[in-house]
Order: sequence, then C-alpha cells, then structure tokens
Amino acid sequence: MFVATNVDSAEVVAFLPIPFVVGGLFWVAAWVHYRAINRDMPLSSYQRKLMRYWTWFVIGCGYALIFPAIFREPKKLGVLLCLVWALTLWTVHRRRHERLTPNEPEIARKMAGSNES
Repeated sequence: MFVATNVDSAEVVAFLPIPFVVGGLFWVAAWVHYRAINRDMPLSSYQRKLMRYWTWFVIGCGYALIFPAIFREPKKLGVLLCLVWALTLWTVHRRRHERLTPNEPEIARKMAGSNES
C-alpha cells in the first residue's frame, strides 16, 4: 500500500541532519559502552573498526529511510536502499581486509622457508 506524504522543502532541510545526529549519538553510546567494558583502557582495533562501520551503517540507513519519504516512494525502497548500503559497507570492509591481510599461502611459504634454514 502506497501512502503519499506531504513533505515540503523546509521539512526536507530539517530532516537532513537527523541521520548524522543519530549516528553521532550512536557513536558516543558505543564509545561509552566499550570504555566501560575495557575498564577505561583504550579501545581495541576491533572495537574501533566495529564502531566506525556501525556508525556509517546507521547514518547511511537513516538517509536510505528518509529519501523515500521525501520523494514519496514506497517504504520498501528504503529497505532496499538499506540493504544496498549494507552490501556497500561490507564490500569496503572486505577490500580493506584483503589489502591489509597477507595471503595464507605466502605466510605458509615463509614459515616453511624459515624452518629449513
């Protein structure tokens, strides 16, 4: 069922900063949570990466859910845009991970070579 909304330009401008505000609040809440878990020790690399990707996911999904309302499209489009955004972030993560992590066969070859000498 399609429900048309009456959104004018002033409301569009008011809606635009909402995902960044929610993303910022999410980041602060995650930082406080991880600091409490770590007992005031610095965050681990994994925790920092998780905070970064989840924050960008929240911001991107916020815009993905707001834009269909602005352009009077069905809500299913917002869900589809969220899925596309999640796949985009996953692809970015995989590419960075592959670039930073050496291949296992190379490690095995180096380990085998260092054991022989």
